[in-house]
Amino acid sequence: MPCASHRVIFVAAAITTVFLVRFLWTQPEYRPTIPGRLSGGVSEALPTLGSKTIPAQVPGGLANSRINPRPKKVQMKPECAKLPLLDDVLVVMKTGVTAVKDRMPIHLSTTLSCIPHYVVYSDLEEDVAGQHVFDALDDVREEVRHKEDEFDLYNRIKAHGRKGIKPIELVEGKGGSGWKLDKWKFLPLVDKALAHRPTAKWFIFVEADTYIVWPNMLDWLSHLNASEPLYIGAPTQIGASLFAHGGSGYVASAPAMKLVSERRNAQLEAYDKMTAEEWAGDCVLGRTMKDVGVDLLWSWPLIQDRKPMTINHAAEGYSKRLWCYPAVSYHHVTSEDVKAIWRFEQDWNQQHRSSSRSSTRLRHRDVFRKFIMPQLQEQRDDWDNLSSDEPITLEAQDDAVDHKNPSPTKAAKSFEACRRVCQNQHDCMQFSFVDKKCVTSRVITLGKKAFAAPGNARSGWMMDRVRAFDEGMKPCGDEEWILS
Repeated sequence: MPCASHRVIFVAAAITTVFLVRFLWTQPEYRPTIPGRLSGGVSEALPTLGSKTIPAQVPGGLANSRINPRPKKVQMKPECAKLPLLDDVLVVMKTGVTAVKDRMPIHLSTTLSCIPHYVVYSDLEEDVAGQHVFDALDDVREEVRHKEDEFDLYNRIKAHGRKGIKPIELVEGKGGSGWKLDKWKFLPLVDKALAHRPTAKWFIFVEADTYIVWPNMLDWLSHLNASEPLYIGAPTQIGASLFAHGGSGYVASAPAMKLVSERRNAQLEAYDKMTAEEWAGDCVLGRTMKDVGVDLLWSWPLIQDRKPMTINHAAEGYSKRLWCYPAVSYHHVTSEDVKAIWRFEQDWNQQHRSSSRSSTRLRHRDVFRKFIMPQLQEQRDDWDNLSSDEPITLEAQDDAVDHKNPSPTKAAKSFEACRRVCQNQHDCMQFSFVDKKCVTSRVITLGKKAFAAPGNARSGWMMDRVRAFDEGMKPCGDEEWILS
């Protein structure tokens, strides 16, 4: 009897174990990813970790190989659930080893917080602020990496990690080592993005100083046909080549991406040669798009190459008025800019939560009225509003100035004198007095905190003229999305 009793207990325990294993297997957060057993194609086995996709292995070695065996469910915030196309989009952030620590982390808690599928690429594989950053250049041919001078920085950090970075490289901007290397990332990232999320219908490429207004971006894409080869961005031109400006953000549909990937991999040496000869990687991508018959969908003023603090909101181009169109992207944003724009955008969304989608659409005029105008004032210390007309200097003494009719050559000795110059120009909207130079401007811009010594920078706006500008803007028509 004792033996029989033990057998009953053993069988009961075995049955319980089987049922427990089967139950846990049905729970995604407990199910391990098993490379090589991807039922129904690669896409069905793509787990997620936090707010990023962890790619499964793809035959051919194109995908990144980091696979988390115990992925967690993405907790979708209520405000995110209303956004369209979230599962159809992969956001690809391209940055560099000299900038990633300063620029990328702020996006994790702001612009990327509603995006379930994104990936970050740089020159060095590493973890930054809890986000894994992949190497964008590890698939570039070894011959190219050792031949082209632009790879000097890359080869040093491959050998020595961050110790291979020269101190000057952390502060140099355009024209520096990181900037020169960047052009080599554009075409390889096409393959990497396709491998990272093969089921994506749209691929949105941004940089760490790009700001995307996601409700507008996704709403816009929902009006376009992802089954067509599309290449979308702000038009830029070098010589005869027309292409989407990279830093402003650009979009490619899956068919367009596949056409570029196939062409480049069939003629790899030719496209490496093209990249070596060009100075801009976004131009290389645009030329490749043209080679496969995909023309650029011109997207100004939806997509901007500046930030709202420096944009001329009265600008017109390509038979379009910036004022009336939705705001989709900005460029050259700092981490502080991202925080400020993000707070404003969240307040806007909160205030318009119960309104229809078209009425909640954030337009450039809304950004000017609700974000820019409240920050303008008669005088702002330690501030440069980036007034852009010719500088006005004064070598004469104050007592030589006719204060009733000051001339541009005699009225720039002080901030108040600079204000009088602006007052006497009927179309002057703002002025700045920075390092004893007076500059006026017919364009309204917010500008930025000045780097001059404290007290050596002041800016001012003609507030009555600013209000008159706003009230005098012509009414908008039916401006919406750019679809063709």
